[in-house]
Amino acid sequence: MLQEERFLRIRSLLATFSRLSVERIMQDLAVSRETVRRDLLELEGLGELRRVHGGAVATGAEPEPPLAVRLVARQREKRAIARAAIALLEPGQTVFLDTGSTTAILAEALATLSGM
Repeated sequence: MLQEERFLRIRSLLATFSRLSVERIMQDLAVSRETVRRDLLELEGLGELRRVHGGAVATGAEPEPPLAVRLVARQREKRAIARAAIALLEPGQTVFLDTGSTTAILAEALATLSGM
């Protein structure tokens, strides 16, 4: 795939998602990590995106709000997700969680269960 074709595809993906991981770009373009990194460097130099750890964000994309703000947003939905996840668990299982506002609410719910 030619560089200009890759640039067009990266621009299109950023227009759709506004935040992309290097892994996502590698998969979508079927290119190496180094090719993605070089392309992101050049597109950043052109002012078309901003590189961040592990990927890129569209120029002008708003940064993610702090965790304290995200914790209070959409509480009802996050608690529903936690209830649905807990319904899938059985005593004695091990659960690994990543970080985030929804997983923090899930962790609170998990702490009330015995055998977890």
